[in-house]
Amino acid sequence: MLGTGVHVSWSNLPTRKIFLPMMNQLIFQLAGIEKARLQTVAGQPISFTFKDDEKPSGVEIIPPSGARLERKLLETSDGQSSNTFIFEDTHQVGIYQLCPLGTSRPTEIPFSVNIDGDVLDTAILTEEDARARFGVSPLVYTDAGDQMSLTFDQLKRGTSLWDTFLWTVLLVLVFEAFISNHFTQRKDEQEKGIDVRHTLPRKTPSLA
Repeated sequence: MLGTGVHVSWSNLPTRKIFLPMMNQLIFQLAGIEKARLQTVAGQPISFTFKDDEKPSGVEIIPPSGARLERKLLETSDGQSSNTFIFEDTHQVGIYQLCPLGTSRPTEIPFSVNIDGDVLDTAILTEEDARARFGVSPLVYTDAGDQMSLTFDQLKRGTSLWDTFLWTVLLVLVFEAFISNHFTQRKDEQEKGIDVRHTLPRKTPSLA
């Protein structure tokens, strides 16, 4: 529950870059257009319940490592497959994909496996420990919370190579001009038979 008006005189939330995606996600979820994303903690099982007309014959799980794992649904007491599927191999942190098999409308269902919130303390969990827990899953680490907006911008826009490209072109032009002038001067001197050592001005003796 957000107990404030959506105006800058009450809160600076509307000026934050996360405001519009948050409102869109909230509206889509309340309208039932987009299914809520599932999540669990590493080591804890996660369950899925399918409708009777959308019950698959099995499911395929794609963990963050990219391997494909086929699993079956739970069986009822009479030996029939139920509408519930429970996945227990959630030891690897990251984003998983669940793909129903044998359905008329196969759709991928993403779900996330996160680190336990009790250990998400920078005083306890260092960057090396976090990367070791995430394994092959991509991880972006930032020290200060106020730098998250800059981190999101960098992830969205990427690293700009324009300045590097301009500096490279400038250095190439300067180097090319230096080399070109050097060889052109040497060629002119050789063609005219000029000896640079004899063309230098002699030193004038100092007066007492």
